Amino acid sequence: MKSQISIVVLFFVVSFGVYGCDTPVQSTSYQDVGEFRWQADGSAIFGFYQSFTVSQNAISLPSIAYDIARFNPDGSLNHLYKNDAKSRPIDPASGDIESYAPAIYVSGDGSTIVAQLENDLYRYSTQTNILVKVETGFHLIAVSPDLKYALGCTSPGNRPHKTIKVLDITGAASRTVTNFDVDELVLEPGLWLSGGTFAFSCRDSAGAHINIYDTTGTLSSVVGAANLPFHNCQYNSGTGNLFVTNWSGGASNHFIEKINLATKSRSVIFAQKAANFVVTNDEQTIVYTMYDSTSTLHFRSRNLSTLAERELPSDVFRIASLSPAEDKLAYVSGNETVNQIRVIPFVRP
Repeated sequence: MKSQISIVVLFFVVSFGVYGCDTPVQSTSYQDVGEFRWQADGSAIFGFYQSFTVSQNAISLPSIAYDIARFNPDGSLNHLYKNDAKSRPIDPASGDIESYAPAIYVSGDGSTIVAQLENDLYRYSTQTNILVKVETGFHLIAVSPDLKYALGCTSPGNRPHKTIKVLDITGAASRTVTNFDVDELVLEPGLWLSGGTFAFSCRDSAGAHINIYDTTGTLSSVVGAANLPFHNCQYNSGTGNLFVTNWSGGASNHFIEKINLATKSRSVIFAQKAANFVVTNDEQTIVYTMYDSTSTLHFRSRNLSTLAERELPSDVFRIASLSPAEDKLAYVSGNETVNQIRVIPFVRP
């Protein structure tokens, strides 16, 4: 999660006059979207959301802890599902920023959510408001599209040698399908691929590489000099192409590469370092954010054949996501003080 997860600091100060008092009472409101994902039919967006207000006399702020939320297709908040278990960017006990996975996984009809809340894996029903703990002490890495399997780590974050579990989470209680050990796991979300395979990143002397396993725990492939940062990777099940951040360009230029998992062919599609990106299903257009030399964040779409570009709104803060029909583009608008989901029409360059 690291650089892609921002902690809320301030929103804005609103002064409220108190009747009969000369000095107005001030309060500060906070609002943050930590992550979101489209429902498969484009009728809703689900994500992590937090908002609260504190008075100027407050001694301390509440901890940063997100609830599951449903948003309308235009990005406005529809419903906040409040529960005791929260998604957090930082472990309040240890201060570890790698203890929590920010990803959220949604069933096709939007009725079921799978996510890591606190240090545990949960399944949540948006229809019955029932939250079920599926596995205790589980750092979530990926979930299969049908929400049958969950991949995660059960070892402490500071342990270089980690145990990976694949769970069947369809029943009332989880069932371990397989487990295996890896070294130097990067504790951030991975990707579920196709045919029962999945990918996650591991550190090495060159920076990082990607391991691809199946649900039997068999290592099927290793992709060198590549990483799967949060919202900086994508898998296209129709073409079998994996879009990754390549590390061989050095720290200042982690360019974007397309890798065909069947042929192992690799090609650079974007020769610069992106903060976030998403590629259309036909693989002809990329939407990306990137910082220039002055640390200004730019938001653009690019035709990968003609290299024609279109400037997108400058109020982008993080995350870009195309709707399933690819007619809308959602992103988190604002800054570290206040942000929300904004949805705009998507027009190719």
